[in-house]
Amino acid sequence: MSAKSTFPSITAQLIAVTVFCFLLDRAGLVNGFAFTFIPEQFFQIRENYFWLPAFLYVLPSMFTHTLAHAGWGHLIGNMLFFLAMGPILERVLGARRFLLVYVAGALLSALAVLVFLSPLGPEGEAVVYLGASAAVSSVMGGVLAVAPQSIIGFLPVVNFYIKAWMVVLFFYFEQVTVLTSLPLDAGPSGSALVHLVGLFIGYVVTRFSGDKHGKESQE
Repeated sequence: MSAKSTFPSITAQLIAVTVFCFLLDRAGLVNGFAFTFIPEQFFQIRENYFWLPAFLYVLPSMFTHTLAHAGWGHLIGNMLFFLAMGPILERVLGARRFLLVYVAGALLSALAVLVFLSPLGPEGEAVVYLGASAAVSSVMGGVLAVAPQSIIGFLPVVNFYIKAWMVVLFFYFEQVTVLTSLPLDAGPSGSALVHLVGLFIGYVVTRFSGDKHGKESQE
């Protein structure tokens, strides 16, 4: 089946908005902290107003945390992975389904944080979540589902093509190693859990939404 779009406009727009928000925060023009996801807010509100008002209160930040990053390394790492994988998936799925995968990864990984991770750190401080890595992980899961043979790099010295499935599986086993070797908390193991949830969500949403024959042709 031929690709559904020629230019990955949603990928480009998401990268542009994410970088723009980061630059605004760095320039002091906006408070990037306002974009972050703070699970403790949900539990505090739930104590007084039940779970639905609490969930509705934190729902926007369950996505906007993708717009906040801790530093240049955090931002560049996420955007490089997104730039490598996003156009592949968007061309196969089209803009709407691609955006669904990205948003679902962000929202459901944040929901996993509420369910599986403590909202407080070791000193009793509220844990803050930020970064697009879970949403980007969902895009990687989507690529594994429909375009695993896509070429995303080339090593000329050894004449070796790097395919999408290689990168995704390496990322998967790296996250599993971290998750199984450290106590589950808001540190690296918690991040690994969120990344794995993103991979799973992206794979499932891509496989079972819309056109079931949306695999990229390997021409």
